[in-house]
Amino acid sequence: MTAHLYPRLEAERYDKSIRALALNDAHTDAQSFTRLTWRAETGVSFGRDPRTLRLALTAVDQRLDAAGGTFLVGDLQSLGGSSGLAGFEFGRFRDHDLVHGKLSYIFPLVKNLEFDVHGETGGVYPGLRQARIDQFRTSAGLALRFRTGAAMFGAVGCDWSSEQARLWFRVGGTE
Repeated sequence: MTAHLYPRLEAERYDKSIRALALNDAHTDAQSFTRLTWRAETGVSFGRDPRTLRLALTAVDQRLDAAGGTFLVGDLQSLGGSSGLAGFEFGRFRDHDLVHGKLSYIFPLVKNLEFDVHGETGGVYPGLRQARIDQFRTSAGLALRFRTGAAMFGAVGCDWSSEQARLWFRVGGTE
């Protein structure tokens, strides 16, 4: 049995450009903010033909400056589609902060073909303190994953939610 934990913390600052370094300035009144992103992924493999159980957790906290200004739509966090909650339309949920979790069980069918059963939950909120588990949205899915000995070759799958079902395929990919 093998287990790994991969925690990660990112801090990004979105501010006005430094005049001495700026080649071009859009002169917008976009609000300055700091984005903190916490990610943790873990997995455990077990059995003779390795089966894998994976858990990924993400939280994003955007700390707005008190100076005011416009908060751009592109700076909002979103869930839906491949960004998380895959059973919903891409970008279906948008707000300042995000909480997301995904649990996957992956097992081999034959030498280079795996089956992936997964579920996701999460939400977006005006602030992380307003996140409540009873308000999380959920999505579930199944996928056939094609691989070579060393890498993913592609996948085909279906994800569904309370609003819709999505069929998808992917060529290539990373683990």
